[in-house]
Amino acid sequence: MTFRLEFEIPSLPKRPNELLGAHWRSRSNHKKKWLRLIHLVTLGKRPVKPLEKAKLTLTRFSAVEPDEDGLSGSFKPVVDSLVDLDILIDDRRENTGVPDYRWVKCSPRKGKIQVIVEEIAMTKPDKEREL
Repeated sequence: MTFRLEFEIPSLPKRPNELLGAHWRSRSNHKKKWLRLIHLVTLGKRPVKPLEKAKLTLTRFSAVEPDEDGLSGSFKPVVDSLVDLDILIDDRRENTGVPDYRWVKCSPRKGKIQVIVEEIAMTKPDKEREL
């Protein structure tokens, strides 16, 4: 059986341009906020050991569509938290591929994110491939 985790958080992470030039303490607090939020919504739902390979689907619900860099960059504290909380072993491309970043329009002040983590089963190499 493969592991699947899905959750929503009724808040929006800041886009990279919003953090650009911000004091280091402000950036640090932003990262800690997302670690706390994800810690709370994943309690009792985490895998026994960190996933070596996973597919990530990350959706931002907001009133204003971000550019591609803003969309993907806004999920950095979210993905970093998945690693810090031992849900993912790492966020390198070999572990997660390229996450599926999505945007959905919603009413102002109704912003949220949705995160789906789906384990990709590791295949055992054939004996012929090992030789």
